[in-house]
Amino acid sequence: MLKLSQILLQDEEELTFDIVDCSLCSPNLLFKFVDTMQDDWNLGHAGRIGYLDALAELVDYRKVNGTSESVLRGLASTEIYLKRCVKPFPK
Repeated sequence: MLKLSQILLQDEEELTFDIVDCSLCSPNLLFKFVDTMQDDWNLGHAGRIGYLDALAELVDYRKVNGTSESVLRGLASTEIYLKRCVKPFPK
């Protein structure tokens, strides 16, 4: 998740759960991250799926460890986006 935090921390000094929650609930940042993996890092399908699986684990972690109701709703939609991002990648 270090790569994701580099994208998230462009103007911030430290990574907080508020930044993580806001970022995980943002479809724009999610798709920016997916585009960065493909275009800038030139990751193959397996690498991108690995990062997306790690994001899904982070979503689960945030859901289990308690957060606000609005963040939970945002995380639910993020899970849908993550599933749709992974679908086009052949195994």
